Amino acid sequence: MNDFIVGNRPQLFRNFKRRGTREGFGAVEGWFLATEVKLGRQVVIKVLPADLAQLLNPERFELEIQIAARLQHPNIVQIFEIGEAAGHPYLALELVDGGSLAHHLAGNPWPTRDAVELVELLARAVQYAHEQGVVHRDLKPANILLTDIPAELQSSSSLPATRLSHQSTPSL
Repeated sequence: MNDFIVGNRPQLFRNFKRRGTREGFGAVEGWFLATEVKLGRQVVIKVLPADLAQLLNPERFELEIQIAARLQHPNIVQIFEIGEAAGHPYLALELVDGGSLAHHLAGNPWPTRDAVELVELLARAVQYAHEQGVVHRDLKPANILLTDIPAELQSSSSLPATRLSHQSTPSL
């Protein structure tokens, strides 16, 4: 997996051009930043390892992603494309470049008002997903992505926009 991403095999991602050298690895997938060639949109490409892909039911995996991609909510990360490159399923996702809530908390609680506003945003996003038949399977601070983070949360009313990342399963 590491060689697949670090090797930057651009010919496998025809719709995307790798952007810079930022990359990483989540619990099961690797990721890198890219630009969608035709639209110029900044995205994150998440790539699943081939061995994990072999364990998945491809039809169910694609159906789950299609259902999650229909979620249109300002606080849920958008899925732009799914595909496969050299046996590695991948997702092209909206880039939310402010880091995770886990990173920004760093063991320090936020002021009460900011925390309450964040919980409200998250509750609305989760409620919307549930109303669409989608249940998030791994809701935790590391999967809550924030947009621009003001220095020391500049004021109680300047909470950054929040997005839930995709670790979701439709209720089928």
